[in-house]
This record gives sequence, C-alpha cells and structure tokens, in this order.
Amino acid sequence: MSLTNTVPGLDARPLRHAPPRRRPHTLQRPRVEDAIERSVHANRITVVCAPSGFGKTSAVGGWSAQHPGRVAWLSLGSWDDEPARLGGRVVRALHALAASEPRLGAVAGVDPAEIDKPVVFDALQDALDALDEPVHLVIDDAHRAGDALAEGLLGALIASGSERLRLIFVGTGGLDARLSRWIAGVPDALIGDDRLAFDADEVARVLTDGDGREAPDAQAVFASTRGWPIAVQFIRFAGRAGRDGDGMGVEAFLRDYVRDNVFRDLPDELRQLILETAVCKELTVPLAEAVTGRADAGALLSRALRMGLFLDAFDGGEATIYRWHPLFARLCRAISDEEDPGRNERSHRAAARHLEQDDAFAAIFHWRLADDPRAIVRVITERWVRIVIGADAAALDRICAALPAPHQNDPAILLVRACVHDVLGAPHAARTFLAQAVAVAGDEPDQAFALTLPRAQLFLLDDRAALATAAEHVHAGLVAHAHPDRRGRAALLFLVGWAGMRHRLTPRKTIDHLRTAAREADALGDDVLAARARRLLAFVLAWAGALRDARGVLEELGEAADDTRPWLASGGGAVTVAAGMIAYWADDHEAAVRDLRRALAGERAASSFRGVAGVMLALAAARSGDDVATARAVLELDALPGGDRQGVSWGAFRAMADAALADAEGRASEALAIARSHRSGDLPLVSVVFAELIRRSGDAPRALEMLRSLGPYREVSYVRCATLLTAALVHAERGAHRLAHEYGEQALEIGTREGLARLFVGAEPAMRDLLRAHLARGTDYEDLAARGARDVSASGPVATLSPRERAVLDLLGTSRSASEIADALQLSVNTLKTHTRSIYRKLGVNSRREAVRAAR
Repeated sequence: MSLTNTVPGLDARPLRHAPPRRRPHTLQRPRVEDAIERSVHANRITVVCAPSGFGKTSAVGGWSAQHPGRVAWLSLGSWDDEPARLGGRVVRALHALAASEPRLGAVAGVDPAEIDKPVVFDALQDALDALDEPVHLVIDDAHRAGDALAEGLLGALIASGSERLRLIFVGTGGLDARLSRWIAGVPDALIGDDRLAFDADEVARVLTDGDGREAPDAQAVFASTRGWPIAVQFIRFAGRAGRDGDGMGVEAFLRDYVRDNVFRDLPDELRQLILETAVCKELTVPLAEAVTGRADAGALLSRALRMGLFLDAFDGGEATIYRWHPLFARLCRAISDEEDPGRNERSHRAAARHLEQDDAFAAIFHWRLADDPRAIVRVITERWVRIVIGADAAALDRICAALPAPHQNDPAILLVRACVHDVLGAPHAARTFLAQAVAVAGDEPDQAFALTLPRAQLFLLDDRAALATAAEHVHAGLVAHAHPDRRGRAALLFLVGWAGMRHRLTPRKTIDHLRTAAREADALGDDVLAARARRLLAFVLAWAGALRDARGVLEELGEAADDTRPWLASGGGAVTVAAGMIAYWADDHEAAVRDLRRALAGERAASSFRGVAGVMLALAAARSGDDVATARAVLELDALPGGDRQGVSWGAFRAMADAALADAEGRASEALAIARSHRSGDLPLVSVVFAELIRRSGDAPRALEMLRSLGPYREVSYVRCATLLTAALVHAERGAHRLAHEYGEQALEIGTREGLARLFVGAEPAMRDLLRAHLARGTDYEDLAARGARDVSASGPVATLSPRERAVLDLLGTSRSASEIADALQLSVNTLKTHTRSIYRKLGVNSRREAVRAAR
C-alpha cells in the first residue's frame, strides 16, 4: 500500500507571516490592485479566488505593499484545518505585524498559546477596538482550512462585524462558496479569475518586458491563453509564441512547453536544481543544498529569482524561504518522472533526512511521498514526545492511523497513540491502545518499544512508585547518552518535570527538570516550550512552598495566559492556580478568590489543576467569608474524583476543604473531628490545615506532632513555618519563653521571606498573645508580628476599619515612626495622619498605644 495521499491534512510546514517579495519582471497590475483596494475599503471581507496560476498571491502582495504597517499576512499549510490550530496561527500573524508597528502594541499582548476562543476573542476585540484605523489580515491559501474557516476564533472574527479588522481570503476553487454567507450580494467582494486574467494590453506588456529578445505575437498569445497569467509567463520566458496543444490537455501542453522552451536555454546546473528541489513545498538554502548535494544551491536559487523563474521569496526571520509556483513545481515533477523515474523519490528522501532534526512533520511528509513507512515509524518513535507536548497531537494520530499494515499495529506506534488519546482527553481509548501495544509487543519487545515505553508511562501511569521508576529511567537515559536531538532533549526534560508535577514526585528534582527544560528551550529559541516549562515551574514552586521563587517566575512570564492546548487536558491553568496559591498564603483573600475562580473558568473539567483550584478556592472562601466563592467551591468539591487519580489523593483534599468550610461556618466540632481522623503522610498542605484546626482547639502538642511527622516535606516553607510557630506556642505554654521567642523569630523570618501571612493572621487568642509577647521582647519582623497580633474577627473592634486603615493599624503596633510607616505604605505623612485620626475615632481612643490595645 502506498502512503501517497493517505494522510489528510499533512503537508510541509509553512513558516511565513509576510507577503512574497516582488519578483524581477513581475508585471505591475494597478487595475487589479485598485479592484482589491476598492473591495477592502468597502467591505469587511474580500475573497480573491481563482485556479492556480492566476497570480492571486502576487496581486494581493502588490496591494499590501501600498499599506505598510497595516497588513498582517498568514499563509496556510494543508494541515491548518483544525479551528484551534488556525486560531493560534491568526494570533501569531497579528503578532508579526505588531512587532513592527507600535500602534498595535495592544494586539501584541494577546497570547497565541491561549487558544480558548472566548478569552482570545475578547482580548483581540478590545485590542482592535482601540485602534484608530482598520488592520488588514490576508489569509493566503485559505482553501486549505476547509470548514475551519467558519469555526473557532477565525469564525468568530468573521462573524463579529468588527470594522477594525478587514479580512482578505486568497485561495482556489470552493473558497467563494465557503464564504458565500458573508459575500453574497456584496458588490465587488469577490475578485475572481475574470478580473485576475491578463487583458490584451497586459499580455503585450508582459511579452515586451525583459531582456530585449524578440517578443512573441501578443494577440496570438492572448488568444491561445485567454490571459491565463502563468501560461503567458511561460511563453514570455521562453521567448516564443504559444502553439496549439494538438489536442493535448492544458497541463500536458504546459509540461511540454516547460521542457522544450523554458528549460532549453537554462544552464544544466540550474535545470538540475529546479528538477531536484521541485518536490519541496518550501526551500531554505540548507535544504536545497541537502537535496541537490550542491554547495552553490543558494547562489542558484538567487539566480533563478533574478531571472524571474516562477520562484517566490519570503522573509522567514533568520533565513529566506523560497517557494516554486505550485503549477510550475508540479510540471517539473512530471518532467522529472519522465526523464528519471527515481529522481523525485531520491529528492524526497534527501529532504526528509535533512528535516528530521527540526521538523518531524515536514520529514514525515517527504517520507510519505517516498513511500517509506518504516522511516515514518522511525521518525515518530524518535520525535513523538516533541509533537505530543506541542499542538499537533491530533495530526500525529491521523498520521499513525494512516500507516499501512503491519506498521499501523507496530507496538511503539500503539503506545504513541495511547499517549495522544490520553492528552486529548480520551482515557478509555488510551487504555485500549496501551493494552494492544503490550499484547503485540509480547515477551520480547523490540528496541523501539523498549525506548518508547518508559516515556509513554510518564503520560499513562497513575501508580506513583511505577511512575517514579519510569521518570528515573528516562532521565538516566538523558544523562548517560548525548542526545542528538536538542529539541527532543528539552521536550523529554519537560515531560519528566510534568510527570513529577502531576504525581508529586520529589519537588526538588521536578523543579530542576523544569528549570533545565526552560533554559534549554530558551537556547533553542523555542519560546512556546520555554513558557510552558515556566508555567508548570511556577505551580510546582508554589506547591512546594518556594513562594518567593514562584513570584519571580510569574513576574518573568508577565501577563502570559495559561496554556490550554490539547496536551494539557490534565494540566491546564498552572499560572492562575499558582497566583491563587501565592495570594492565599499572603492572606490576600480577594486576589486568591479572583485568581482561583479564573482558573476554574476554563473548559478543562478533568484537569488536575482544576481540582487543585477548587480545593484552594474552598480554603480562600473559608478565610474570606465570601458566600459566592463558597458556593462555587462546593460545586467544584462535588466534582472531584474519588480516591487517588494521577497521583493525587483527592479524598484527603476533599476532607481538608470540608473541614475548613465547616470551621468557617461555626461547626468547629465537626471540623475538629475531620482533622483528628487524618493520618499524616505525604500531603503537606492537608497536614498544615488540619494541624492548625487542632492547635486552635487548644491541643498544640498534638498539632506539633502531626507537623513533625511529615518527613521529607518538613522543609517545605509553610510546613517549616507552621511547625516553628506551633513549637513556639508549645514552649510558651510550658514557660520556656526564651526558646519560644527563638522559634517564633525563625517562623517570622520564613513567613516574611516567603509571604506566609496566612499562618499568622486570624489566629486563636493564645497565638495572638504569643505574637504580642514576641513584639514586646523585640523582633526583626515587626510588620508581620504586629499583623498577626491583631484580632481580625468579624466581631472584633477593628471590624469597622477600611482595608487601608487596617494596614495602618498593623504598623502602628510596631516601633516605626510616622514617616517610616508612610514610606512603607507609600503614603504622604498628611494622608497617614488622616487615616490615623479616622482609626482613633472609630475605635474611640486618643493615642497610638490605645489604638493598638483596642485592636487586641
């Protein structure tokens, strides 16, 4: 079975966000450009639709040159037929324009990795509405998107009616029909082949422009070609009039014309380069060198461009990207097949070998056309991790499904498909593929299966011990062997870190893996993988109590949105959950509730992060008394899975959240019963919350015992801080005040450094007394100690104070002067005096000392 044409949507990967450069000898077409301008000016949507060879892209490119800084360009590949992928490409095209146009700065703030339609659509609408004149977005080869044109983000933009975005769709047959809903009955919205064809005057100008050779008869050429631009260009280049086709089809006629006339006067080396590189949808100089084996391939491409030889050049960032005209390339491949039946296959193989390192999909495209399924299996088993953690898992599954027997049932391929279905949110299908893979592999699996299995286990296993073994195996392989694929190494490091995060493996190792993955991705220029690694790193740091470092990572990410691409079906929302956790520990309930509810606003209902967000929202709601947040948290708790899943003991987290909510509602005995039934293990957050409930009941020794039983988690900042604070209380109750002060000072140091005000604020009377005594003995951390010493209960004397007044009151309990307090709160001294007078009035006191006493 041949692989040719068996994989829908698979093609070489386009890299362009810029129109083609104007070729030498290209006819200026003001007639067509004016028609495009009139349509774009009058209509939100313009469709330029005609068969291949009518100069659609060149005409729209010429028009776009008249509008510098206002035209974004997106050329589609034939696999851009999924709404989510297409939406991400649209955002990146607008980014490319914003990079060179300061007025589009707001557009640059939209994250292309965040492809959830409502989020991105609203952000784009806000950015576009802020502009003073429209932005134009050209989508070239738009027919390749199929039905996805009217779906997802692009469909929403088409239907939005925004006058600040003008869309120009360029493509071949059927494009006008797909967009007929928006262009039917709209004058001049469709520019078809009737207007794109050369008229008699343009044919004459084409034939007389150039090298001074005798021009063919313009009327004869116009009559024989009917103004078809590509045919006229062939005849111009050959320098002789068209002939009739002797009954041949148009393409056969043109193929002979290229061979007998266009190629006739070309140097042999240029002719050979054209025939060998015509298999490539897109060319860079290194790729051309690899395919032809010629060191001067770049010079030959430049020469072809200067000669006007049906070659477009695009700015590809670091390198120029070349593309043969599709019809010309097709004719050249047919000529090559006639002259040397093995040449196209050899060229595909050379291109595939060159592309494997940096673009697995493009390599697979060429191996497919070389009819080599074994090579496709090899590429997939070597590169699949990079693809699955990217945005193309579904496309990879289509490729695997299209492999011929027996390769479709290769056990390594079945493992890959299991992982793909797992990240796409189909766990039952994933388990089916896994069972098939194990059954087919049998007792003596081959090397590819042995290499793939531990990597697949990082996606598929729930057993923590088995997953830890798989993670160690994969990491040991990276350490023991120099990985030839640097991008693959970064992806594997990320995968090991991701698995460690999901299953709460050793936090230090998980942090190291994610940090290294981010650094290596930075070095490779892989911004998407670097951002993903840092998103997960922020969460792991927050979960591990390294809150200061987590804040640093979030600041580094800036306003980057959470990643909701398919591979994160079990892990979307890292950034917002991390921010919510940081706010919770800082005792900033309003920010915690806001961030955690935002994390729950996505569509990844099965997400581990969603479960964590629901649990943390319950804790934040219990602290804040926010009834709406409490109700939402209860709904999320009800949706939590039972037992252990993906290494998470959801039952224990549910019990912790239930206890916190019960305590907040005045059901202290119920909350305490839940806390006392907990058996401490490897859940530091759960143990800290339960230990606090037990300590507040008056049993500080038992609370201390629970915290000290956490083993390797005792150095997690919030565990360490809670342990020291509880130990200080135990020693104070025993009369060991000096030791209590030492423990208290260490707790305050950690709490101040990491932002753990939550452990100090709102404590029971015994803890507040301890902190007041600590202030009296002297401390380097007055701000936090004073904040913890204040009674923040709803019925306390400070309940009538505003948040700003409470912040002032906290610092009044320290030894700071008025000017120092004003500096700390970034207030003027006069404003501080105004707040202080208001505090005195509300508390019914006349001095700073009396105010501090009243707050206690």
